[in-house]
Formats: sequence, C-alpha cells, structure tokens
Amino acid sequence: MTQKELDTLEHNRRQLRRLQSQLDGLCDPVGAAPMTGMPSGGGGGNTVETLVIQQESIREEINTLRQESRRICFAIEPPRTRRVFLLFYAEGKSWRRVADEMGYSEGSTPRRLRNEYLKRQNLR
Repeated sequence: MTQKELDTLEHNRRQLRRLQSQLDGLCDPVGAAPMTGMPSGGGGGNTVETLVIQQESIREEINTLRQESRRICFAIEPPRTRRVFLLFYAEGKSWRRVADEMGYSEGSTPRRLRNEYLKRQNLR
C-alpha cells in the first residue's frame, strides 16, 4: 500500500460517514420533508420523487467510494488484516463493530492489526 492509497482510504471513510449521515437524515421520518407527493404549504416541500432521487444519488456515491476502498484493500496481506481494512475503511464500521464481527473481545485488537500493517509498510 502506498501513502496515496492510505490517504484515499481515509478520505473515503470520512466521505462515507458524511454521506451515510445525509442518507439517514433523508430516510428519517422525524423532521424530514413531507412524503405525500404534494408540495407543502410554503412551496418548499420535497416530493417523494425528489427524495428518492436524492437517496439513490447518495447510495450511488457510497457504492463508488466503497468499491474504490475495496480495490485498495484487496492487495493487503495477510487476509485477517485485509478484513480489518475492509470492515473499517470500505464498510465504515467502528473499531468496536470490527472487533465484534471478527470475534475479538476488544476494539483495540483490529486497530493494532491495522497499525502494525501500516508500520511494516512504513506508512506510520
């Protein structure tokens, strides 16, 4: 892995979190724009179609970022370390969730695997 690829992974992770937050806001019925298909009284309401288009656009962006991150991660060896990178960077999971999915009792173990890999690659 190169420094540029690591920078891309970190950038993509930040973007994934931002986009997921936007998507959650569009899907959250509390405080969301009216979903009746009719404009609201002030003329500023979103139609169902507009919301669906926005959601789909965000999902496509998320997919593109994940694919790019996966491409970078697939070159990582050993497979256990690759999985840490995939879950954390491509899937955007927290360290705690990465640890849970990999069967570790603490979130620091996957983080340590990542840090050891980066150190071996002279990236940290």
